[in-house]
Amino acid sequence: MNNVLTQNSHFVSAVLASTLAFSACQSSENLELTTPSNLDQIAEHLDVKYTLLANRWGEACTLPNSSVTIKEDPCFEAKITLTSDIDIPRSDFQIFFSQVEPTHAASSETFDVQHLNGDLHVISPKPAFTGFKANAPVEIPFIVAGQVFVEAKLMPNYFLTAPNLEPKIINSTRLETDPDTGLTIRPYVTPFGHEDRFFKKNKSDNIRFSTAESIFAANERPTSPVNYGFRRHLIPSPYLIEAPQSAPDIQIKNGYRLVFENLVKADVAPALNRLGALGFNASTSGIAINARLDPQSDISPEGYELSIADDQITISAADKTGVLYAFMSIAGLINPEDQSLPQVKIQDRPQFEFRGLHVDVARNFQPKSEVLKILDQMAAYKLNKLHLHLADDEGWRLEIPGLDELTQVGAYRCHDPEEKSCLLPQLGAGPFKEARVNGYYTVADYQEILRYAEARHIEVIPSLDMPGHARAAVTSMEARYNRLASIGNLLQAEEYLLHDLADTSEYSSIQYYKDNTINPCLESPYRFFEKVLDELIKMHDQAGQVLEVYHIGADETAGAWTSSPACVAFFKSNEHGVTKPEDLGPYFIRRVSAIINSKGLTTGAWNDGLENNDPEKLPKNIHSNVWGTLFWNAVEVTHKHLNHDWDVVLSLPDVLYFDMPHEVDPKEGGYYWAARKTNTRKVFDFMPNNLPVNAEISLDREGNPFEINDTHPREAGQNIKGIQGQIWSETIHSADQLEYQVFPRLLALAERAWHKADWEPAYNLEGGIYGPNSDVTAAGKTERDADWELFAQTLGQKEFAKLDALNVFYRIPTPGAKIEDGLLKANIAFPGLPIEYRSGNGPWQSYAGPTPVSGIVEIRARSANGNRAGRLITLEAR
Repeated sequence: MNNVLTQNSHFVSAVLASTLAFSACQSSENLELTTPSNLDQIAEHLDVKYTLLANRWGEACTLPNSSVTIKEDPCFEAKITLTSDIDIPRSDFQIFFSQVEPTHAASSETFDVQHLNGDLHVISPKPAFTGFKANAPVEIPFIVAGQVFVEAKLMPNYFLTAPNLEPKIINSTRLETDPDTGLTIRPYVTPFGHEDRFFKKNKSDNIRFSTAESIFAANERPTSPVNYGFRRHLIPSPYLIEAPQSAPDIQIKNGYRLVFENLVKADVAPALNRLGALGFNASTSGIAINARLDPQSDISPEGYELSIADDQITISAADKTGVLYAFMSIAGLINPEDQSLPQVKIQDRPQFEFRGLHVDVARNFQPKSEVLKILDQMAAYKLNKLHLHLADDEGWRLEIPGLDELTQVGAYRCHDPEEKSCLLPQLGAGPFKEARVNGYYTVADYQEILRYAEARHIEVIPSLDMPGHARAAVTSMEARYNRLASIGNLLQAEEYLLHDLADTSEYSSIQYYKDNTINPCLESPYRFFEKVLDELIKMHDQAGQVLEVYHIGADETAGAWTSSPACVAFFKSNEHGVTKPEDLGPYFIRRVSAIINSKGLTTGAWNDGLENNDPEKLPKNIHSNVWGTLFWNAVEVTHKHLNHDWDVVLSLPDVLYFDMPHEVDPKEGGYYWAARKTNTRKVFDFMPNNLPVNAEISLDREGNPFEINDTHPREAGQNIKGIQGQIWSETIHSADQLEYQVFPRLLALAERAWHKADWEPAYNLEGGIYGPNSDVTAAGKTERDADWELFAQTLGQKEFAKLDALNVFYRIPTPGAKIEDGLLKANIAFPGLPIEYRSGNGPWQSYAGPTPVSGIVEIRARSANGNRAGRLITLEAR
């Protein structure tokens, strides 16, 4: 039995081997053993600094004073500097840290750096290390295949370990919060410079660092930003609105009283809560809100009619969703400045059936309260699908009755090299199970989320990735196997095992895991899948929201299964027509999609997981999230999947990934592989019904124009089902960070999902070539700019104040500025937010217009309520 258990430790042995070899080496040197007080001393006094030296392209990265190079293009050079302010003797400690791409080589006489798995690395003293001398920095240069453009990619919580001692986080590597802005500070990161080596991808990269002057130019408007149309505007824009400017606004201080027909108060409770938070409350003497549900009316599904007059408010809808949205529209029309409502008549209906937001709680966990908060904002802006990403390599976040290890082990990351109690720490999680990024939803928690979503007419689509991106599940089921095998129950131990114990395949996933893929050659993964699916169906049924779409992710990992004895036997049998590893991914997708279909559900997957399958071998009901970029293959894949008659939801990373930076600045959070800048205007300008023409107004990830050759047009009648924004959480360690990345881009997403812009040109079924040399969108530019101006002012003058009232940590835009003839001139993307400036170390002053300045000037904006500052930017008067 022990031999079985040893074979099963397919990777953690590398971590143990590193630790044991180091301990043996230290013992042979007769080193002083680390004591708890020694470890505390190191954690308190050791200052860690991560310094990016250069991103390189077209040339090798080289270690200083060494012939070692890395020829991968691109690559970067960096160093970690360790400095103590007191003498610390040499002892048997190690430092573990997260580095997203593996280090290729390190150059240090005193320390060794080793990549373990995923992003986990360990720094171990060499025999030449004699201890830290006070204020004498020790540098560890290294080279890496990859690039670094933002501080957020450099993970926190380096931690110390020593034999038989509890680990300690090095204090200097903890995240901090700026008291003025609430933004995350990474004190262990040396600030990046503005030179090309800090933000250029290659020689053709035309990305420009965001400066006060460049932001000012982007914000410039042809006319005065003062336009009171925002007082009668609504986000998302309604299908039709009549808002006579001569009609006086209605004061809401007297409240409202409800008059229902075929409705009860619970049907609109979420909207009433929002109205109350904005100062519009129920009152027996208030204005009457007459709401009528008429299923026989010809009002579109989810649509409504709303009239606000000086003596009453009337609402009509054919379904309860429409009624709820009408009440949400009342909240959207409130002007917080004077607590008023405009008199309007609205006929409204959605553009798309699917208006979604994907939230990743697998990489870094978010508590139930944050999910509920996000659902509130989704409903307010008429989004109706929450794609909840519940499992990935770094975590399994949902209790599954009967599979306790999924959450006992898979929901936590901590320092346990054998992974008996938790997963290896990744993404800067640190060594403790109590960390903020760990956790899971109990069955009761998940059902509360479902009921909360259902009350807001939001469908929850659970996502648990497989066969790749599945390390949390694989490791958890390994822990279950070990527990049961250790007591002789081998048959039950193997029931849900997800990998072949004898598999010696060597591979590396896109996130550098060596053991994160489910083995499709075994039968046990399909039992596991059906068990999980049945439990999910039961949870949804009991909560009152029927499960309709189950999202399997469908990513796979190249190189997996090549040395699996189970797969060798599987190929030899040829029972399923699969004879080589490359066919296993498509086979797995066919098997699990058939299981899903047998239960009356629709299979959801990312488009690449569906690519290598014959559509005729898959169920007819397929939900495809297309995540190609516009400048790569988004158009081709979208049209191909539409022509398969699949439900296609656009999830394009260069427009709809909210983990991409807002601006080109290393202080902005998120990854950047698809876009160096995705601001709210970019999301607003997106034309989802006519993907190819986006090439006329878009740049690729290097800031260059590109062409889209629509050689495979979609067929007549094949239209996308909708669009979805994504927030992936690798770099997100708090709820505030999540909200900063999502808002206000979520409002632009809602605008494009609900409202079809008049300036979006009709799609040409004949295809064509689009880019900087075509001009299909030129005719609508003036109207598009005017629509953006109204949208931007509505945010700045109304919506941010509402988000403040609801405690949403939206991103405050960095203002633009320039100095001409000694005068500071400033502007902002969302007029209405206050701007302030200061010269030198002087006090902050409100900006009201061009003003004389001298020397170094700092400028920033504040939240609508004035309680929070945004990120500042500097410029110099010359």
